[in-house]
Amino acid sequence: MQLGLPRLIKPLDCYFFLLLHVGTNDIAKNNLEQIIADSVVLARRIKEFGVQVVSRSSSLLKEKAQAGTIKSWKLPPVVDYSFCKFRDGFRSRNGLVHVKNPHLDSMDENVLYHLNLGSKTHNLPVMFGEFVCVGGSPNRMKAFAQLMHKELGCERDGKDLKDICAGTDWYSVYKVGPVLSISHGMGISSISIMLHELIKLLHHAKCCDVTIIRIGTSGGLGIDPGTVVITDIAVDSFFKAWFEQVILDNIVVRSTELDKDLVEELLNCNKEIHDFPTLIGYTMCTYDFYEGRLDGALCSFSNEKKLAYLRRAYDAGVRNIEMESTVFAAICGLCGLKAAVVCVALFNQLELDQIKAPHEVLVEYQRRSQHLISLFIKKRLGLYNQMELLDNAFFLNN
Repeated sequence: MQLGLPRLIKPLDCYFFLLLHVGTNDIAKNNLEQIIADSVVLARRIKEFGVQVVSRSSSLLKEKAQAGTIKSWKLPPVVDYSFCKFRDGFRSRNGLVHVKNPHLDSMDENVLYHLNLGSKTHNLPVMFGEFVCVGGSPNRMKAFAQLMHKELGCERDGKDLKDICAGTDWYSVYKVGPVLSISHGMGISSISIMLHELIKLLHHAKCCDVTIIRIGTSGGLGIDPGTVVITDIAVDSFFKAWFEQVILDNIVVRSTELDKDLVEELLNCNKEIHDFPTLIGYTMCTYDFYEGRLDGALCSFSNEKKLAYLRRAYDAGVRNIEMESTVFAAICGLCGLKAAVVCVALFNQLELDQIKAPHEVLVEYQRRSQHLISLFIKKRLGLYNQMELLDNAFFLNN
């Protein structure tokens, strides 16, 4: 098996689950010392590929131990097997951000071009913290940074927050205490570029136990405008929980499941606010703002066909539609980041295609998801109390 691993596992591939089966015949024929020796060699070989291992000792091996045939059935510490659950994904055991690219270590410097940062030109470990919040609009993410500045009780005026990436016009980055607020633009391509550079940044900064949340807007599906949707699973236009991407001349498919515990934690935060409707549902990710709508420059289907499709989406569990969630979930999952998507619905796409609410109403809607995330962060940091919730509720309603 150890000789065959290089043919089975490619260094640049990503595996959600790797099953290695060692037959009971080997256990029945070999002594404990040989079994341990083989396990040690196999574990070391697997580690070279960065694969997380879930191991269960054979019941036959346990029976031998209980019968006194062998002294112990436990594998030695050097094998370093550990029990884990699927939802923990590729999160490393020390909480560090995991970059699955063997070529990065050989680079003298890693230039993060679109963020105007570099591993040699900037002291990254002192620049970044444990909470990363991303959203499409630079102005919206600056507003969120200012909100966190106020909520965390930071000194000086939050209006003068500095854009860390002011030397580039691609993305905006603001840091408030342990919180990083970053814009990612619109669409899969834009957020994908930002995520690659952000995750490399977090890796070089040696950040631990990072939580990353996309705060955005969306079109609702069968829900009232202003409802905040916490994404359970991001799905594509066929309602499948995967992100499909062409890399070189291969089609690579990656899971889009998000961290279940984080989803429940966010929902529980909202239960303490009682100020706007919040629910958990599937989020459908599209490639274009006008995809599946009647108001684009191009349209080849009827309103009846559109509504039939959207009803199928609703029946499949979809509650909102946006343009970034699948690639966000896929990349964060592969790199061991606990991730969530929290988007407010600006309108119900089963009723209309265009956003017609007044500007001040839309601004208030956008505050809702930001307020939920600010409460989540404050609870994580132990900085919130019930009286503040009442004050914030007044702020949202005025």
